[in-house]
Amino acid sequence: MNHKSTILVIDDTESNLDMLMAILKNYDVIPALSGKEALEIVKNEKIDLILLDIMMPEMDGYEVCRRLKSEEATRSIPVIFITAKTDEESIELGYSIGGIDYVTKPFKPRELLARAKTQLDLKGYQESLEAQVESEISQRLAQEKVLIQNAKLAEMGEMMGAIAHQWKQPISAISLFVMNLESEAEQGKLSLDSLREMASKINHQLLFLSETIDDFRHFFKLDKGRVLFDLKDEVKRVIDILAPQLLLHKIEVKCEIENHLLEGYKNEFKQVVLNLINNSKDAIIEHGIEGFIRLYSRVEGEFLALYVEDNGGGIAPEMLDKIFTPHHSTKGEAGTGIGLSLAKKIITEHHQGEISFSNTDQGALFRVALPKSYRLFKE
Repeated sequence: MNHKSTILVIDDTESNLDMLMAILKNYDVIPALSGKEALEIVKNEKIDLILLDIMMPEMDGYEVCRRLKSEEATRSIPVIFITAKTDEESIELGYSIGGIDYVTKPFKPRELLARAKTQLDLKGYQESLEAQVESEISQRLAQEKVLIQNAKLAEMGEMMGAIAHQWKQPISAISLFVMNLESEAEQGKLSLDSLREMASKINHQLLFLSETIDDFRHFFKLDKGRVLFDLKDEVKRVIDILAPQLLLHKIEVKCEIENHLLEGYKNEFKQVVLNLINNSKDAIIEHGIEGFIRLYSRVEGEFLALYVEDNGGGIAPEMLDKIFTPHHSTKGEAGTGIGLSLAKKIITEHHQGEISFSNTDQGALFRVALPKSYRLFKE
């Protein structure tokens, strides 16, 4: 894959460009001495990865990244910042505007190559995966008659959009774990135990990516078997996946869930939980408040209900009747409009359950209920 990958390197110092081009000699490297020049290059070249210096005259790296992420054609290109700044505020700003990683000056060739290869591999894997998913869905459309009338093409988009949405959090978490390792190393606090702990966490994120893809590749298969899974355990796994982002934005998570064994499709159910927590997170960030997300369970007659509550301001009244409709998003132009629609499909069609929403005094409250027939209590 390396010889086909094109990397755009942006730095206002020619000696730095020469050094980067030498380190990345096995790739197709395009140099740019300014942000303005780089923005012209991306209009005419297919770029797989961008290495972007932060401190540049006229237009700094932050502004270049903002402009790249504001355009549909360049939004998906991964950006690695090149910086001499290692303070937390600068690093957080880079991540918040769309950067996926950063490399500090002076350059360490092995580190730079490893980070570039990681992002290129992830990008290539995601593109290959999207093609596989599209092929799988197309075959299902031709073989099965279970798709809902005119929603067939929409569901293809839902699947690919859902995969891309669910991958963002684990990939961001991996980047944050790597950043924490670097910080500990620079402070001389990196121990074998902490290294093993971080490796375990990264492997957990990678396992989630693999499980997500496997689950959604077979989403339309009718012969999927149910499994028993513990509600509390699986919800906590989802919280662990989102923990770095929640911690970064100082969002408190209150998990008040009892141990219940459920019978159903574990990974699909986790997608619903992840989507609801992620929606709450985004709402809290948008309102710029010190937020909380509370998850709790209740046995309600013939149902076992999971509640997800936040203080993110709730959903506008004019959107209440549309939030579970495909292509209607609670996030305006920033949303895909497929998350809650797909969540409803998973709960109602695959689990014969219910999903509903209401506004509270502080924010949103979602209720996900599964029939009592699918419930077994732990002894």
